[in-house]
Amino acid sequence: MRPDLALLWPSYTFFPLIGLGILAMGVAGSDGIMVVIGIALLAFIAGTVINYAYFTQLAIEGDELVHRSLFGTQRKHIPIGSLQRIDA
Repeated sequence: MRPDLALLWPSYTFFPLIGLGILAMGVAGSDGIMVVIGIALLAFIAGTVINYAYFTQLAIEGDELVHRSLFGTQRKHIPIGSLQRIDA
């Protein structure tokens, strides 16, 4: 099961606008550090969205509930027998 991209809309709409604003202010003010910060922020946001959209996965493998993230390098698993239903 993969995350719903509709739930990630702030990550690919509002947050890049902040990065573009910082980048535009750096270019307009001829400030190299602000330009680097803006580009780094845009790259970080793009990496985060790509990670969640394509590399995060929740699945049942054997008798475990498995969550993979961080471009497939991080794996967390919980035995299904240890899960309990919570009625609130």
